Amino acid sequence: MKIVVFLENIQCGGVDTFCENLINHWPNKDDYFLFICNKSHPGFINIKNNINRKCDFISHVIPISWAIFNKFPPIIPYRVLRIFRFLIRFILLPVQFYKIKKLFQANPGDALLSVSGGYPGGETCRIASIVWGQIGLKGNIYNFHNLAQPPRFGLGWYEIIMDKLLLKYVELFIGVSKICADSLRIRPSFKTLNNLQYIYNGVNVAVNSKNLVNIHSMFDIPDDAFICLMLSTYEKRKGHEFIFKAFDVASKNAPDMHLVICGGGDKDEIREVENLKHNLVPGRNVHLSGFVPSGGQLIGQSNILLIGSQEMESFGLTAIEAMQQGVPVVSTNIGGLPEVIGNDGECGFLTGRDDIEKFSKNINELYTNKLLYKKMAKRAKLRFLDKFTSDKMAKKYMDRIIFLNDNKDK
Repeated sequence: MKIVVFLENIQCGGVDTFCENLINHWPNKDDYFLFICNKSHPGFINIKNNINRKCDFISHVIPISWAIFNKFPPIIPYRVLRIFRFLIRFILLPVQFYKIKKLFQANPGDALLSVSGGYPGGETCRIASIVWGQIGLKGNIYNFHNLAQPPRFGLGWYEIIMDKLLLKYVELFIGVSKICADSLRIRPSFKTLNNLQYIYNGVNVAVNSKNLVNIHSMFDIPDDAFICLMLSTYEKRKGHEFIFKAFDVASKNAPDMHLVICGGGDKDEIREVENLKHNLVPGRNVHLSGFVPSGGQLIGQSNILLIGSQEMESFGLTAIEAMQQGVPVVSTNIGGLPEVIGNDGECGFLTGRDDIEKFSKNINELYTNKLLYKKMAKRAKLRFLDKFTSDKMAKKYMDRIIFLNDNKDK
């Protein structure tokens, strides 16, 4: 089979990791892939370098409204730019349909996996799924990685049209957790959707000693330090303010405790996190970095993974990366995180998104209680092997595609 993976992305992150793991761990070695992505995606080269099986790559320059939007002068008020973006989006719509149609006609396949960060997500992702069905290709799967959002005010008519077209052509919708999949029903057209499933993401953090990113030398941290790590984009919803406040409390009597934060973001997001660090944790051992391509390798060199998500967290890819390496997780209980981490206190700790006191106590508990730490680390590895390996994830996607192809003529 030839599987086409279509991605639109604006920044490096978990969706890139998903694509890499899915393709690299696909069970049938005779199948091959075509990976299509917007050329403006900063992670495209990393994805291309990290895929190690038969796969062709296309980086397209199909115009996307947010890419044009980002070129506007920063002096223009955001509300004005937002109006222009809507106008640009409608103008680009027929162009996007035409160019994606030509792209698929020249590069057909046995299945399409349109990968979107959320729903509605990337504007070309929905168009790709619609076009795939319109030209008569089968195995049409729409995959989304974050919680679905209701139609925006004033755009309900447009969203209903797009949703109904997807209903007509998409054969299977797949979320990355139960709560993620169920969130799609917030859209009026999807309330009674019956071709909706979820497949947990899987990871396989390969640690190559020759290419190991050393967290101690990278941030000048002593070898015997206790390291709390946060791997996340610099979006506000990821809870950097919450993490800073909790770490400030947890590290008061722990001078050897360090906090390392790595993630991508735009200039405004990065500036905001830097300001939060300066204002909330002055004098603490806090280290900030941009996106680290091999960030999963940093987890195994850390003592705890921190997740401070405040909203819209459908899964928690870094949590299973930590579980694979036997690193306990201290997390909020938002969205799909409880599905991943399990019961509070088994493989990690779960707290409310505004419970700074309990979150900091959980950090200190793992800092001081070595026996609990070892038990939690062991249970985390077992849970990972049972539910979240890349091999299991890839096989489930392959099984769905085989099923759709076996039934395409019925």
